[in-house]
Amino acid sequence: MCMTNSINRLQNSPYLQRIVAAQLLVWPQHEDYLRGHFEGLDETILIISEEVAELVLQLAGERLEEFCEDYKWMCNNFIIEDVHFRKTGKYRWSNFSEAYSQIYSDHDYMSRYINGILFSQILWTNQIVSFAYYVNTFLPGLNEGDDLLEIGPGHGLLLYFAAKQKKLKSISAWDVSQSSISATDNALKSLCVNRQINLTLQNILDPLVQTTSYHAVVFSEVLEHLDYPSVALKNVYEAMHPGGRLFLNVPINSPAPDHIYLWNTPEEVVELVKSCGFEVESTLLAPATGFSEAQARKRKVTINTLIVAVRPK
Repeated sequence: MCMTNSINRLQNSPYLQRIVAAQLLVWPQHEDYLRGHFEGLDETILIISEEVAELVLQLAGERLEEFCEDYKWMCNNFIIEDVHFRKTGKYRWSNFSEAYSQIYSDHDYMSRYINGILFSQILWTNQIVSFAYYVNTFLPGLNEGDDLLEIGPGHGLLLYFAAKQKKLKSISAWDVSQSSISATDNALKSLCVNRQINLTLQNILDPLVQTTSYHAVVFSEVLEHLDYPSVALKNVYEAMHPGGRLFLNVPINSPAPDHIYLWNTPEEVVELVKSCGFEVESTLLAPATGFSEAQARKRKVTINTLIVAVRPK
């Protein structure tokens, strides 16, 4: 019997079936984990997973096996970082310059890491739940004629879903790295996004040339990579129109190889957002695969803290 047939939830999800089958050929020991992940998803989350899986396959193209290998490699690196976190209570690197010298400056490492992160969007519960919150909660709340900005767009998947929102007047994205901007641009082309998206080289920690320009800002899994998260959030505040809405995704207790800023509880993230002037509209906590919120808190396991916040009028 094909191993994917034992994951009953995938019977009507051909794109997920294809990815899981390819992943298990590379890493058959991952089957129990994947079964637990998919069997634990709500039906609405599974629907989003299938839609994202189609996009992931487009981005992987003929390199599907390579992406599967890179996902396995990345997971093993995360295990190493988790062991370090359990022993020390700290992430391995504490500032951006260390992360840059050890991680970001290594082109081969980053290429594999980015491929693995792409697969994690559908194979890790906290990631796909975060994705669904963005698609089902944040985007529907935007208004006709809004200008949207994403900071650190990475794989371009969030921009893809934003581009489907015809009510948006404009869509822009900022990144600190020109190579990252090029990668995002290539990803959007692979996903057949025909709508104009303005990609700009801009460090969110630098003073802004223009403020109050955006009605909506997407800031997903970036703060934990920064030396000064409060500076970044205050700049985001200044970049938004009064009444504008922020989508924020911040993982706590998440010892990835390039994470430098550690939050121990979701409440710390919420208080940071409030201290920068925002009003919190809604929150959702997305624990790692196989953990309840209570278990994740007790064992200091990754929880993605999802916040929709508003700049007061």
